[in-house]
Amino acid sequence: MHEKLLKLLLQGFGICCCIAIVPFLMPTSWMAACHEWLGMGPFPDEAIAEYLARFSAGLCAFLGVLALLLATNVHGYAAIIRLLAISLVVLEIINLLYGLSSEMPAWWIWSDAIGAGGFAAAVIYLQNKINSAATTAESG
Repeated sequence: MHEKLLKLLLQGFGICCCIAIVPFLMPTSWMAACHEWLGMGPFPDEAIAEYLARFSAGLCAFLGVLALLLATNVHGYAAIIRLLAISLVVLEIINLLYGLSSEMPAWWIWSDAIGAGGFAAAVIYLQNKINSAATTAESG
């Protein structure tokens, strides 16, 4: 049961992250419109802003594809899945600390931290359950 839940969790996370392919490929004018619609003012007219927006969206989409791949074999990829979860916890803690002192909307920072942090915590919990069930089965 825990294996199935972990697989579903990785698939759900993967699908959500893969949606980032849209901002990765969208025209800059659409990015600017979204930026203003979110109440963050005009999109910076600097090359670095577009580059970082596209790069972060591309990395998110890649992470989604990776999560979908990891979901195909939760036992075989257990170490990589754990690394993914621990990395997300560390990244979200740092992101939360910097994000709250930035001019980003608080709802954005908190929803990102809760979403990715909750995913990571659930992955670690399910992996611990899977490991303890395997240990029990081996000793019994």
